[in-house]
Amino acid sequence: FPTRRSSDLDDPIPTNPPLLGALLPGSTVVHGSPEITAIGSYLDTVTAVTVGGVNATFRLVNSGMLAFTLPAVPIATHQVVAINALAPSNPLPLHVLGNHPSVLAINQI
Repeated sequence: FPTRRSSDLDDPIPTNPPLLGALLPGSTVVHGSPEITAIGSYLDTVTAVTVGGVNATFRLVNSGMLAFTLPAVPIATHQVVAINALAPSNPLPLHVLGNHPSVLAINQI
């Protein structure tokens, strides 16, 4: 008989890949490590979230919602994917914007 670790018993076994429906907000700024909320289905089995292929730190809110912190990615539109042991989710676009206009600091002499 195969053996399982006790922690494996706590993890739900995925029967479906995650399904992403929306990102809130759908655009964000690159600075400040903003938190993004993903709404969807089967999110309680997610083991990783990527933004443009870069791993993001995430936390499960409930089976239909998770929140992740934007990793270090350049200003661009990136695909967000949630992954479980079965398969990756459908990708959703996240628009990562810069802070404009640039902030200038003037030093007095």
